Amino acid sequence: MSATGNDEVPFGKDTPSTARFTGAYVPTKGLRDARRSGQRVLEEPQADRELVPAGCPPLLTISTLMVTGAFEQLASHIRIGLGNGLTKDEIIEAITHLAFYAGWPKAMSAIQVAREAFAAAEKTE
Repeated sequence: MSATGNDEVPFGKDTPSTARFTGAYVPTKGLRDARRSGQRVLEEPQADRELVPAGCPPLLTISTLMVTGAFEQLASHIRIGLGNGLTKDEIIEAITHLAFYAGWPKAMSAIQVAREAFAAAEKTE
C-alpha cells in the first residue's frame, strides 16, 4: 500500500508536486507498470523501438554508468557499444562532454576504463 493509502493511483500529473520530490508518494501500481515496461524494453529487439536512434541506447548506458561512477560495469558496456556500432571517438567524446557535468575524477576513471576496454576489444578482433 502506498503512503497515500491508495494502491491504484498511478504516479503522474495528478500527483502532488511535493510528493514527487520528497518520496512521500509511493505508487505501487505505477511501479508495477514501470517494471512491466522495463521488461518489455529489455525483451524487444532494438529495431522495434522507433523513438530511439540505433546508436543511442549503448551510448546512454555508457554515459549513465560514467556519471554514476559505476566503473565495474562500464568496461563491458563499452565493449557492447563498440559491438553495436559506436566508435571509439564517439565514446571518448561522450566522456569528455560529461566531464564538465560529472566531474574530472569520474571522467578520468572512465577514460582509463575505456582505454582498457578498447584494448580488450582490439585483441578479440
